[in-house]
Amino acid sequence: VAQGLLGKLKAYLGMGTGTLHSYALSKAHQVLFAAILQRRFDSTQDNQRTVHAFTPGFTSTPIFAKFAFGWKTWFSNPTFALLKVTEKYIAVGTDEGAKTGSWLASCGGERGVEGGGYWEWMSRKTSLIDLVEGGLGDEEWSKACGRVWRAWEDDSGCTWDVAL
Repeated sequence: VAQGLLGKLKAYLGMGTGTLHSYALSKAHQVLFAAILQRRFDSTQDNQRTVHAFTPGFTSTPIFAKFAFGWKTWFSNPTFALLKVTEKYIAVGTDEGAKTGSWLASCGGERGVEGGGYWEWMSRKTSLIDLVEGGLGDEEWSKACGRVWRAWEDDSGCTWDVAL
């Protein structure tokens, strides 16, 4: 009974299916896309292209001003409420947030800046994708990547020949 009530409460508050969950899933897909596309590029002769996924960090942007915020937000979306309240105190400016992307665009492919990974503050970080890849092994990882790539093709309505 308690689990059912907890499930109903989470659903009512949008927890597990809301924006935070969707945002986290979209970021994981960005890292996975970078990893798969880099494998494809690396399989070609004389490859000099790199693909990266990165975060600008908690960056102060005008998006926070576009959302209504009240006491109910603390219950319906506590993560957003915390970000909204702390933004002006701890978020970095957009110029600072853009540094990693600019750095990767200018240095990508150089020694120590290999593609296919996740970057934060100009440093490669271990991502959930790295952990899953390590846990599956090469053969299972390649199969899983193939399934995900085909799903992306189905969703987008286009086909791109990618060697996995």
